[in-house]
Amino acid sequence: MIYNVRLAPDRQGSMPKTRIRKMRPKFAILYEEGHEQENKYHVFRIHDYAEMSEERMRNALYPREPKGDYFVFRFDEEVSIGHFDINRLISTHRIFDNSFVEGAPIYPTGKELMDYRL
Repeated sequence: MIYNVRLAPDRQGSMPKTRIRKMRPKFAILYEEGHEQENKYHVFRIHDYAEMSEERMRNALYPREPKGDYFVFRFDEEVSIGHFDINRLISTHRIFDNSFVEGAPIYPTGKELMDYRL
């Protein structure tokens, strides 16, 4: 029940931890990359988050070889927040967000997310 974001600035899809902390995300919407057009996703309440070093990720038995530091979100239960067109949300960011990277997290605000409500 964890999700990580790359912090190393030389890695594709990384994000500065100061930006993540400033946003203070409360929920994570997860979908399978490459299948967003199916509009299947899971929403989890974020319990807390912390920075983890490469060594700590390795000791935690991270399934891939860790490279650099990570920002790790720990989840509570899965929740329902309504129905949203996640495919359209991602497509919009893909087209209009110059910093968009495939597979990297995006951080819509609750207000922005409401524009994609079904």
